[in-house]
Amino acid sequence: MQLITVYTIAEAACLITALYCLRREGWNIWGLQRAYLVVVLATELVGTYMRGAAINNLPLYNIFILIEGAVISTVLRGMLQPLLRRHLGPWFWGWLVLFGSVWALEWSTSPAEYVYLNYTVALMSLVFFVACGIYFYRLLLTTPQRSISRHGPFWWVSGTAIFYLGGFMVNLALDLLIEVPVYVDTVLLHDIINGGLNLALYSLWGYSYITRFLNPSS
Repeated sequence: MQLITVYTIAEAACLITALYCLRREGWNIWGLQRAYLVVVLATELVGTYMRGAAINNLPLYNIFILIEGAVISTVLRGMLQPLLRRHLGPWFWGWLVLFGSVWALEWSTSPAEYVYLNYTVALMSLVFFVACGIYFYRLLLTTPQRSISRHGPFWWVSGTAIFYLGGFMVNLALDLLIEVPVYVDTVLLHDIINGGLNLALYSLWGYSYITRFLNPSS
């Protein structure tokens, strides 16, 4: 059984970077990511093992969606709030209630016993990408201008934007890719796209942690 995959390598490298570079962070939006990446890697390892053992791993990933939505929402709120005059609290809690309701509704009304919650993931991806777009727009309006190369939040949000926009587009075409699988040599195109998105996400997140470590006040 192969537990070493593109996903686990990228996640493990990002986790190691976070554990070192964010070791002085408390339980702020940066420190929270250390624990989150542990959960990400553990979920991927267990999910990979279950898949190799012919055990349905969709319930595991569906539960992880709830954790993912809550954590990424919290971090995005923390990075966006300093750029806004309006307090994000009501929007944040309203979004979490909506997200949790859609998650519970989709799972409870699914016709099959185990299905992946595609509609919940599509909603989450779209909202996260929109939030990232607002972040970029507000960052452009800030004065004085920040040095992007030394600004950790920019790189974290960039990785998040790429991953969730790509994930949203893949979700739209998911049924087509499953019904009419496309191969590049012997590898599914769906797997190549997802692997590329994960590499982009964890590479940019890792760089954001290094930037945060070198420039903690940026």
